[in-house]
Amino acid sequence: TVSLNRNSLFFAKTLPFSEREVNISQRFFKLSVALVFFELLMIIVAPALKLIPMRLGTALLVLITLHTVFISSFWLLDCLHAAVLHSVTGMKRTIFSFILDLVLAGLVTLHLLKTRFQVDVWVSTLPYSILTITLVMLMASLVVGTIAYTLHAVFFARNHLYVRQNYFKLGLPAFNIGLATTMPAIIRGKNFLYFWALLGVMSIGAWYQVGWGGTFQLWLFLLPILGVVTITYADATLAVRKLYGLYRIHPLMELMSLLAVAIVLMAPALYVGIIETNSLNPYMYGINIFFAATIAGFLFPKSQSNINETIASVLTIILIVLLSVLVSIDGALYPTLAILLGVLYLILKKEYEVAK
Repeated sequence: TVSLNRNSLFFAKTLPFSEREVNISQRFFKLSVALVFFELLMIIVAPALKLIPMRLGTALLVLITLHTVFISSFWLLDCLHAAVLHSVTGMKRTIFSFILDLVLAGLVTLHLLKTRFQVDVWVSTLPYSILTITLVMLMASLVVGTIAYTLHAVFFARNHLYVRQNYFKLGLPAFNIGLATTMPAIIRGKNFLYFWALLGVMSIGAWYQVGWGGTFQLWLFLLPILGVVTITYADATLAVRKLYGLYRIHPLMELMSLLAVAIVLMAPALYVGIIETNSLNPYMYGINIFFAATIAGFLFPKSQSNINETIASVLTIILIVLLSVLVSIDGALYPTLAILLGVLYLILKKEYEVAK
């Protein structure tokens, strides 16, 4: 989700717009961000639609319906999230939100691994054409999306506008790998907690539904993606970076420490990659994602603008898609890692000079 932080509260209040207009613009901004990720997914999935025999008009209608279903689902989940948290405040709201996210992730995993196939089998037995089923889904999604959007706007808009600053006080231990600020800055962030909690929930669901074989296949995809937690590294070290010159912490030293952290954090991907594919590709893929997310975080630091976090996230997702293409090319991830390390070194060097 995307919410206005404390720095933007002043500007939102001083601009010549009502709170209702700010809320509407924020919600459509969130939807536009979600649609960017959805379109990236559609680029990958769309060729599979050619396997279904249908006319061009029907295919276009199916494509429109897929987008309509996604948008209505987005409004429905947004409304559900706001309704559950409507009467909860303070730290309880933060905890409830965290638990709700895990529950939704668990339900999505259950659908992905089990109920999705039951729905597919049921639809395949219906005595109706693809065009008829598509039209029904289109109308149903339009109705559900409109109701969800209206309920949210009428009952929950004000309560869901601004982000709450307090969060879990994490006391996770961390060890130094050449530099005391690298490992703690990464694993003590809320993103690290969220990603590993979601991985835990999805792993339990996968193990229950398809056993260890299916769980390892899920890990083969998810473990490298955990490298995106470094997208907040730049912001986490922003306050202490001005002291790097005083303590003689040079860019190359920081880069080597980050490389050591990547090697350690991606170790589970190394194990799963060797067990499942007898290859280092998942491991190298994860390390490349680690540094791609770090670079995106430096280029668009969250603390300087609300939209920076979104831009950094979109850029990271695009890089992940591009890196996934390189996985199938033997040895391509190694020169890519060298390029990413070179780019990050130049960024760290510039940050070091500016801090001095």
